[in-house]
Amino acid sequence: MLGCNPLSWSQQVDNHHLNRTCKKEKRRGSRKKKSNMVVVGDVIASKIIQKLVEVGFDYAADQFFSRRRRMNDELQSLEAALPRIQAVVNAAESGQGEITGDLDKWLWQLKGAIYMASDVLDDLDYTDIQKRTEADAAGRGPRGSKVSRFVSDSKRRVSKFSKRAFKSDPTLEKLRGAVKRLSEVAAGVEVFNRLVTERNQQQQQQQQQQEQLRETGPIVRERDVLGRDGDRKEVLQWLTWAPIANEDHEGISLFSIEGLGGVGKTTLAQVVYGDDTLQSSFGIKIWVCVSTRFDVKKITGDILECAAQRRPDVGGLGPLQEALEALVSSKKFLLVLDDVWNGDDLSSWQTLFAPLRCGLKGSKIILTTRSEKVAEMATLALGRTANESMKLKPLDGNDFLSLFNRYAFAGTNPHNHGKLQSIGEQIAGRLGGLPLAAKTIGALLRSNLDDSHWTNILRSSRISDYGPQRDCVMPALMLSYYYLPKHLRPCFAFLSTFPQDHRFFKDDLVLMWMALGFIQQSPQNPAQAPEDIGSLYFDELAKLSFLEPFRQQIKNPLTQRLEEVYIMHDLLHDLSSKVSHGECFTFVGDMSINEIPNTVRHLYFETGDLDLLKDMDKWKNLHTLILKFNGYNNEHAAAFRQMFESLESIRVLRITIKEMEVLPCEIGNLRHLRYLSVRHRSTRLPSSICKLYHLRVLDCGNIETSPVLVLNNLINLRHLLPNHIP
Repeated sequence: MLGCNPLSWSQQVDNHHLNRTCKKEKRRGSRKKKSNMVVVGDVIASKIIQKLVEVGFDYAADQFFSRRRRMNDELQSLEAALPRIQAVVNAAESGQGEITGDLDKWLWQLKGAIYMASDVLDDLDYTDIQKRTEADAAGRGPRGSKVSRFVSDSKRRVSKFSKRAFKSDPTLEKLRGAVKRLSEVAAGVEVFNRLVTERNQQQQQQQQQQEQLRETGPIVRERDVLGRDGDRKEVLQWLTWAPIANEDHEGISLFSIEGLGGVGKTTLAQVVYGDDTLQSSFGIKIWVCVSTRFDVKKITGDILECAAQRRPDVGGLGPLQEALEALVSSKKFLLVLDDVWNGDDLSSWQTLFAPLRCGLKGSKIILTTRSEKVAEMATLALGRTANESMKLKPLDGNDFLSLFNRYAFAGTNPHNHGKLQSIGEQIAGRLGGLPLAAKTIGALLRSNLDDSHWTNILRSSRISDYGPQRDCVMPALMLSYYYLPKHLRPCFAFLSTFPQDHRFFKDDLVLMWMALGFIQQSPQNPAQAPEDIGSLYFDELAKLSFLEPFRQQIKNPLTQRLEEVYIMHDLLHDLSSKVSHGECFTFVGDMSINEIPNTVRHLYFETGDLDLLKDMDKWKNLHTLILKFNGYNNEHAAAFRQMFESLESIRVLRITIKEMEVLPCEIGNLRHLRYLSVRHRSTRLPSSICKLYHLRVLDCGNIETSPVLVLNNLINLRHLLPNHIP
């Protein structure tokens, strides 16, 4: 946990300075832009537009009349369009399915304009910090008298007037350009507002139909279950456990089965529910599929219908509760609430459980959900502080392969199919142990037992996008994404920048989110440290099974400590890639540089090829560059200098390199940089890093200049983690 300490590093620094701040496989992509949503998000977009309008009015007030009037008109139209822009972006994010055509084009234009505005606002902040820093330095100098400061201030005022008079202020021109570009994009918002609204109405109808198809029941075929014997025994042991007679809490207990979509939660619950050993243990057994709508009245009615074996005649919630209470009174029951998506409102759970409390002690509830938070809320509603739970993992290799072969070879012996058996094993290895994936891809393979058909599927860039898998597994995962809180969506989408099987350190990832502006300060708690907010974001993603702990601790290069690391399931990586398409990209192996989309903002780049390094200036708009470079010499140094001169918008820069004596001084040109990590102990950083006024995180080698000078200038620095400071 990073905590609230504003500056953490491996050696203690004088408090005076602290007070200044308080691939397993290649991933290939298309250059064609195709959206599923806007990664920027309506919250971040609105924040940037609002700030641009405020700053724009301030600057316009300082201009001559004709220019002030023209700029004010643009700002007023932009301000008026903001609610409609929010509505379109929010609707685009909330809808499901791919966004194409003119709407897709408009959203990309909006995204580009938002990024441009963000850069301009950053430039304004940078210029302000630079002026204050230089003024402080002048005041501290031997000639920093009142007279010299007066002369300096007078020169700045004359220069400012001259630039206004002759229209040559570059900062103002950038601001005008950003306002004009956003205003032009905003002009088309009304058409797309209607278009997105109609689109989402159609999708809501489709979703209702899908929910009907998703409805589950308690019956399962035993032959469909493999590799869950240990899990089955654990749940059965809990079900047959007798409560202690003198327990002071009420007799209902809860067991939650948590995990990814498609991992087999429902199947496990079905197997347990149908176990013969439970027939004499419970007077009533009830199965209800809750799905995405947590409607207390509907769920209560469904419970009553299953328990009474008939549809209840009463209509209101009150009569339904009374009828259910009478039915379960003095009876020991087992209730399965399957596929619960929402349910983070404590009062709703309390209302749902109220008529069940008259059941006999020893009554049990099994909950299947993708969200640990849902299980926690249900537990609190029962008056308990903790519940029994199981994080259902994907199937192990042999069990999963057996299940996959069962579907792919239609019950025949895989050994009879020669080459197909080998291809099938490779395909199965890419499905991440998800039974739903084995079922859908296996069915696709079974339809054509031809070598070329199976090989085409093996070679596809993302199996999750292939055939019926697109219609089954990915929508199940995509639904998880659309139910993510808005503040978590850009954080999750960013994860696709890294290769599959990448191991994430919590603190390091949080610092990157901070640098990219993904951490949103809470109005209710404005003093809360962004590190703490980011830590909560991370924990939420882990509770929702988007990230899962790795089996062992690993040494963190950032802190030099053994720490827990997290990984992302391969199919969730596919999902992350899908929602961030065109913005996040992983370049590894023998890929062609032409595969990197022109719109990319976050890039993981692993190479030892100098020519590829020279091509990096094609992506001037990068916000993130994770560069792993093998080898270094004088010729490479020139390529790095060229690269640093071109990365005009970079926020996060991590360089892992085998050998680099001194980082080029051009690093000081990266005025938007907030996170800098150079992973090589002997690398020295030049004094030009003192110009990185926005820098928040510095994970470096040796500092070539005095650390006092660095800290004096880097007024936003919060984390300094050097390998060594001389």
